[in-house]
Amino acid sequence: MQQRLHPDFKNPEKSLNAVVKMLYKEKEMSEDAITVFVSSVNEAVKTRLRTLMEKVVDPVASDMVRRQHSAEDDPPLISGIRARFGNRATQRPFPIQPDRVSQELRNWEIDQTEMRANEDVLAFWMRMEHSGGYSILPRVAKVLFALPSSSAQIERDFSVCGEMVTSQRASLSNENVDMCAFLNRNEAFVDIAQCESIPDDELDSHIPQCVSYVMEATPRDDEDEMILDLFSQASVEEEEKGV
Repeated sequence: MQQRLHPDFKNPEKSLNAVVKMLYKEKEMSEDAITVFVSSVNEAVKTRLRTLMEKVVDPVASDMVRRQHSAEDDPPLISGIRARFGNRATQRPFPIQPDRVSQELRNWEIDQTEMRANEDVLAFWMRMEHSGGYSILPRVAKVLFALPSSSAQIERDFSVCGEMVTSQRASLSNENVDMCAFLNRNEAFVDIAQCESIPDDELDSHIPQCVSYVMEATPRDDEDEMILDLFSQASVEEEEKGV
């Protein structure tokens, strides 16, 4: 659903449909079957978006169809009271939210407004809301793009065995994080090493010197022996015994 609210990716032919087609082509499905699946995915996304819009719409601020309330609409007891003390007219709202939801979706599909330089999605929808053209979709954008107070739900949904790497938790750039996540889930896509394996008898020659430690005698060891000669053997033995 996030793609549908992004001005650069709201057209499914340039974003979602291409991904769905690629996935089902890997399964060697026919073109007719792929077309059916693409339509099903688009319809499911649109249905979920409409459902979310209907949940966040403000019934007070929405366009209402109001009609006069008469005594015939009341129970007999209330009707008698109204007949005795006068029929006071009231207004009862009847929301037409589905029509407003459909209208905003249609307007957004044909809207050619582009994001400004250095403008994020939330800032874009704030500008669209202030322009007066949209009132429901900006609220949906806040739900879908606003930063959650906790990352626990995101980790449960998207992490692999609880191991989640983000640019905020590591020194990697956003591009490297995305590439690592892609390669982690698509091991057969590319050979990361792209080199021949090292034979067992040549492993020692490929170990970097910075991670190895030479255990042979060094000039430093000779200095330790010279310092030891300055002390008597008795004092050394007492020190070892803890006396």
